[in-house]
Amino acid sequence: MFLYNLHLAWLSIKRTPVLSALMVSAIAIGIAICMTIITVYKLMANDPIPHKSNIIFTQTIDLRSASPDDDPNGPDHMSYQDAQNLLKSDIPSKISVHYQTVAVIKSEDESVRPFRSRVRPVTADFFSLFETPFLFGNQWTADDEDSLQQVVVISRALNLRLFGGINSIGQQIQVAGRFYKIVGVLDDWTPTPRFFELDGGAFSETEGAFIPFSLVPALELRKSGGSTVCHASETKEGWQGFLTDECTWLHMWVQLDTQEQQEQWKEHLDNYVKQQKELGRFPRELNNRLHSVMQWLEFKRVVNNDYIMLLGLAFMFLGVCLFNTVGLMLSQSLRRRGEVSVRRALGGSKLTLFYQHMVEASVIGLAGGALGLVLAQAGLAGVRSLYRGFDLLTQMNWQLIAITFGLSILSSLLAGLLPTWRICQLAPAQYLKTQ
Repeated sequence: MFLYNLHLAWLSIKRTPVLSALMVSAIAIGIAICMTIITVYKLMANDPIPHKSNIIFTQTIDLRSASPDDDPNGPDHMSYQDAQNLLKSDIPSKISVHYQTVAVIKSEDESVRPFRSRVRPVTADFFSLFETPFLFGNQWTADDEDSLQQVVVISRALNLRLFGGINSIGQQIQVAGRFYKIVGVLDDWTPTPRFFELDGGAFSETEGAFIPFSLVPALELRKSGGSTVCHASETKEGWQGFLTDECTWLHMWVQLDTQEQQEQWKEHLDNYVKQQKELGRFPRELNNRLHSVMQWLEFKRVVNNDYIMLLGLAFMFLGVCLFNTVGLMLSQSLRRRGEVSVRRALGGSKLTLFYQHMVEASVIGLAGGALGLVLAQAGLAGVRSLYRGFDLLTQMNWQLIAITFGLSILSSLLAGLLPTWRICQLAPAQYLKTQ
């Protein structure tokens, strides 16, 4: 029965090609506008690590001098001395301190010219905490970090550039003039948003080299691509002086698997600040905050309010397109009054006619979805050209493609309800008498 109705729908569309094309185009344009905005919005509001986003936390402690005019939320980052002190705690299951810098990378292969690349000093737990996938090898151990071993994990993109994509475990590269042994190569890893370091670009690709954080005092590699704020009235000279200054610049994340761990960590942060107050630091009242992944994304307003407004406008535009489609479908239905009356006179039921017209509306919706998908891709390409760094936000996945067709078919069915109901209410005798 479905195939028969599908055949009738195709014959109906062929009889009115211009009208059918207008209906398909109206749905396609509305779907394209909607899906362009939905794609960007959905990836902005995406949970980047859904299976453990409720047990990964970042924390802020307020070391600023007392001033009633300052932002009450406090710094987003951690100072080096506070990070070093908190790293000693055994409360978190895993703890990561990291930041992004830039350095010159050189291969032992003289045919590969030296180039500047992102370098991320990280603690050993970084890889297991954020569940980075490995293509070759693995992360370094805590013992490697404690003994200041010069080891490195590189991204797949960097491995491709330096070694042509082969297994490079055991090879050496130079990072900022020092030799490092490769112990791991990451597979493609681009959490969206890049929640673990928002100030370096919430939607940037994660690539480059990862080196032990314990080497930071000797490397003198300044932070790049993010904020560094010094809160003291006077700062010390040199790199070692900077590390002991009241400057916030590091990202710290912890994994707290249970509610008990979370409570213990909050208490530990409070006790730490109270202890530091006795040493003359932290002049403000306690202002420690703990944020899970999604709380942090919301707190940092990763989803721009403009896109929420655009999402509403997109659906309003889709509504206008559907309104026009309803008019076109109604016009097409009224042209077929004779055919419908004959079918009714020969015993066709209202339910059969309703089903046939809904199948026809679905075909139009499917065609509108296909055309809308093409137009949406063009729209996303336009977004990429207008907004730098939006590459990851303008890539449709299979879920979004399914939403595109689902939304287009649903829209066409909704648009077809009124015309179908009107044609099903037609009295056959009224039209047959005029023939």
